[in-house]
Amino acid sequence: MRVIAIDLGTTSMGIAITDNTKTIVSPLVNFKFTKNNYLMCINKLKEVFHKYNNEINQIVLGLPLKMDGTKNEWTNIVEKFGQTLKREFKNVKIIMQDERMTTIKATERLKFDIGLKASQIKNKKDMISAVIILEEYLKI
Repeated sequence: MRVIAIDLGTTSMGIAITDNTKTIVSPLVNFKFTKNNYLMCINKLKEVFHKYNNEINQIVLGLPLKMDGTKNEWTNIVEKFGQTLKREFKNVKIIMQDERMTTIKATERLKFDIGLKASQIKNKKDMISAVIILEEYLKI
């Protein structure tokens, strides 16, 4: 079975996925959607589940926290999205994973490791953040 991770934003959602052995994490998609239209995200996730023949049994959702570990307004929005995931994907385990610093780490990977320009980074950083969320969850 596979695990996916989600880095949710107001207009984009990064998704990463594991292989069947849960040892390799790959970026999957940086999905753009209409601002705050999270129904579009749910529909995209249903497409992903269909593409992978329902082999996904866990969703790791990045939980945005302040640097001191406390919640903020965005944390509440993501937690509500997590509740929607639980209703829509009843047989899938939903895990909330601290995502502090993942966007910074993703930007550094794309800029320094791969050598992308700022305009290219913007279109890929959410799915790379999802990769980092999933790596940290699996401790890869």
